[in-house]
Formats: sequence, structure tokens, C-alpha cells
Amino acid sequence: MLVPPAAVRGPMTSIVRLLADALRAHGHDVSTAHWGRHRQVESLRSKIVGRAGDVFRIRRRLALEPVDVLLVETSHEWRSLLRDIPLLAASRGRVRSIVLQFHGGRSDRLGVAGNSAFKLATRIALRLSDGVLVLSSEEERFLRHFWPRGRFFVVANPFVPPEAAEVRRSTGDDDARAVLMFAGRLLAEKGVYDVVRATAIVRERVPCRLVIAGHGPEEAGVAALARQLGLADDVALLGYLTHDELTRTYAQADVFVFPSMHPEGFPTVLSEAMSAGLPIVTTRARGAADHPQEGVIALFVPPSDPAAVAAAVERLLTDGPLRETMSGANRRKIEDFAPGEVVGAYAHALEQIDARD
Repeated sequence: MLVPPAAVRGPMTSIVRLLADALRAHGHDVSTAHWGRHRQVESLRSKIVGRAGDVFRIRRRLALEPVDVLLVETSHEWRSLLRDIPLLAASRGRVRSIVLQFHGGRSDRLGVAGNSAFKLATRIALRLSDGVLVLSSEEERFLRHFWPRGRFFVVANPFVPPEAAEVRRSTGDDDARAVLMFAGRLLAEKGVYDVVRATAIVRERVPCRLVIAGHGPEEAGVAALARQLGLADDVALLGYLTHDELTRTYAQADVFVFPSMHPEGFPTVLSEAMSAGLPIVTTRARGAADHPQEGVIALFVPPSDPAAVAAAVERLLTDGPLRETMSGANRRKIEDFAPGEVVGAYAHALEQIDARD
């Protein structure tokens, strides 16, 4: 299994560790090797030299160590394809089967006009691999239509709730305002601007404040919008949080708001919010449409619609029984993502791909 180095921040590091342990517990021999950037920030030269060295090291290891399946944890994006194709070409003939797992990406571009270079790179990657794992049925449909001969399987990322997830807001907190929460990389596509605008609407009727966990290129823009809307004292930009800090922040929130349009498979932040027992307002994007149930553990809103986000948030803040029902449903639903529950789908997919004629 090719995994990102532990020094690189992001949910994939913990996801692949959980998956590797679950596969071992399921009776499979699993070894790992690093693939991808070695540090959080790399120069272009470091990327080229580092990936070339990785390809040589992985190819040599495959020659010395018998491997049935090479599982590459990656994403379906232009830069990832350019990085992965040399590895796939160098690994052919040294391993029986090569499987890609796409943690999100731009499979939606395969069914529309244009994007010729991206489609060509995708075609090469699919030709050099024997099967693909994805995190949503939407991605599977796009890929299957584009490459009918391929073997595609929908799986779910394993997730283990943090031990402190039961901690709720301190009784000594004298701020009576409801707490809305957004978490993730600060990108416009993830709906962070819509959440700020929705907060301004909700605040006119229900006292509330917004906490934003994460950092990214839109951080300054989000802060500027908050000031423009008169929310300077009602929006807290917390930046990057450690695991424990993030857990405490979820525990102190009332509603999780994530109206994303970003091409992720199934955002880890949704799993984190579910484990904290938070009702969720989100969009029907990718894996979010496969798992959350409307009105049970999530309220769905259209993308790029702050008014709809505000209406959903206000509904939750003014309906205590609905909030409590959704909280309990979320805590039960997250059990479906336990490593022991999801590993069977991985094992089945890998066995089907490796057993091809």
C-alpha cells in the first residue's frame, strides 16, 4: 500500500493507517511504502527529484518483495495523474495487480466537452491499472461511463471516533449564543463564504456565532467578508487545529455547516461531525449523497445558496427535538464507518480485481 508520509498533514494519513490495520486484522499481509510529497511544502525541484527517487525505490522493492496487489492511495486530479503515471508504468510487470484508490477528484470532467489532456491522462492511468476504488457512487458512474472496461468499486473511508467526542460545551460558558461550525481547508469550493453569509442572515433572528477550523488560500478573504458583514465579533478563524483541539471544537458546537461543492469523495469532516453528534447542513456532493439521510442526520441545501443554508441552520437552532434526534442518529450512523465494518468491501474489491481473467 502506497501512503503519504506521516509528516504530511491531512486526513489521508490516518485513513490509510486505519485501513492497513483493518486489512491485516481481516487476514491480509499488508506492507506500506511512502508515495507523494515528503513535506507539507515542497519546491518544484524537490517534487521532481523526490518522486523520481520514490519510483526507483518502490520499483526496486517490488522486485525484491513478492506483492500480489499494489494499492495506490491518490486522487483523481491533474497533478496527481502526472505524478502517478510514471509510477504505474514502472510498476507494471513487477506486481500482479495495480489498484488506485481515488480520494476525490475531477471525475465529473470526464463526461463534458473539453478537458482533453485530463481525459488522456485518466485514460493512461486506467489502462496501466487493474481496478479503481472510489468513495461515492457518483464517481463510479462517471468513471464507468468513461472507461466501460474498467473495474470500479465504491468503498468507505474507515473512521474511529476520538475518545473525547462525548465532551460537550462547558457549563461555565456564559456565551448563550448558538455555535455554528465549519471545518476544512479554506477554499471557495468548500462553501466557506456561503457559511459566513448564512451566519449574517441567521444572526438577525437567532443569536449565533461561527467558528471556522482550518486554513487555506481564502483565509484573508473570509476575514474580510466577516468584517464587511459586521461579523468581526461573531466569526472566529481558528486556523489549523491539532487533533485534540479539533475534537474539543466539535464538542462545543451546535450545528455543523459544510455546503461544499469541492470534488471530494466523502469529506472526513462529515465523519468527525457525525461522531460528535452534530446535526449537519451540507450539499448532495459525492459521498455525502450516498450516506447522510435527509432530515435524519443531515439537511441538504443547494450549492452556492447562502439563504438556503441560513434557512436550514435556523430550522435546526429553533427545533430542539429535531436537533437531538439528528444528534443521536449521527452517533449511531458513524458506527457504519468503523474499520471492521468497511474493510469487507475493500477485501472483496481487491480480491475481485486480483482474480480477473
